[in-house]
Order: sequence, then C-alpha cells, then structure tokens
Amino acid sequence: MFVPHFGSHVLGGPFQFKIYTLYFASLGIPMPAIQVALAGSIEIVSAIGLTLGLFTRPVALLASVYLLMSMLLGGHFQIGYVWALPDGGYEFGVFWAAMIAVFAVLGGGQYSADRSLWRSEPARRLLPTVAWKILAS
Repeated sequence: MFVPHFGSHVLGGPFQFKIYTLYFASLGIPMPAIQVALAGSIEIVSAIGLTLGLFTRPVALLASVYLLMSMLLGGHFQIGYVWALPDGGYEFGVFWAAMIAVFAVLGGGQYSADRSLWRSEPARRLLPTVAWKILAS
C-alpha cells in the first residue's frame, strides 16, 4: 500500500512532487513541500520496515499514526465511513491503520529481521534490557 504512494511522492520526479505540494497546500498544510518529502520518507521507511520486519514495532506505530493523521488532514473523516464515496471515506484507511497497529503490539514474528538481529549475543550486550525485550519479540 505504501509503495505506490512513496513512489509518486518521492520518486515521481519534479512534476509529480509539484502536484502533491499543491494538493497539500490546498489542504492548508504548512510548508507543503517539506511535508510531501516527509510523507514520502515515512512511507518508504514504513514499506521497508514492515516488509522486512525491521524495527517492526516502532515502524508499525509510526505507520498507523501516519495513516490516521493523513486521513484527518485529508478530510476523509468528514466525508464519511464508506471508501466508495466520491472523495473516499475513512473505511479503507482505518482498516489499514488497525492492521498495521497489530504489528506494533505483536512485533514482527518468527521470520522477521528483528528476530534475527536482536536475538544475537552482540545485540544483547549492546542494548539495555527493556529495549532488547521490545525489539527482540
């Protein structure tokens, strides 16, 4: 879900970037060019982190909050619930925010990069106990 968005925000070239900047400005978002770059960066980090299971919990929390904030700033909550409404309601975005929030609670799982990286002996020595418990699960 994040890949097409960061692709157009960050990798779409100056024309696409200008379109998003004008859209963000029309929403009344301050410093729209910086916000477009920030949005694209959050989407890149979220896509990579969730795909690889790398820093899963903090990335999932960031992604969930980002989705909720983008729906709030984009006016989806005022449009209504159903995503099929003319300007898109909040149904789809809340669904994805909730699904991603599950990873913030449960972690990356058995095959995540977190499990491999943070369960190693060097990681145990480097990280404080609390941080290790959060990242290793």
